[in-house]
Amino acid sequence: MPTVTLKPVCCDRLCSMHPRLEPDDGKVSCPVLWVANNAQLEAIKQPVLVVNGNDDLIAPTVNSYVLYQHIPGAQLSLYPDSGHGSLFQYHALFVSQVNTFLDGVR
Repeated sequence: MPTVTLKPVCCDRLCSMHPRLEPDDGKVSCPVLWVANNAQLEAIKQPVLVVNGNDDLIAPTVNSYVLYQHIPGAQLSLYPDSGHGSLFQYHALFVSQVNTFLDGVR
């Protein structure tokens, strides 16, 4: 199984992608964006379900798109009007999607 090495990338790039996140008064006011080498992500062969809220500031939603775009066959589910607790806000949908995903894994 390949190992994915993550490295932090902050803050200007992420803030430019998310208009609500702006560094001010010298403090870092936006989360760290963790990135992996695309080749490492593309080497993942296991089925992957990426779940996130469409406005997650703890695990930035943009990371979910990166995973989905670079992991072959990955599935992406973004829940509307939610952040880091999206799977609790949409618990019935989350459970249904996870069960469907796991039923398809052979």
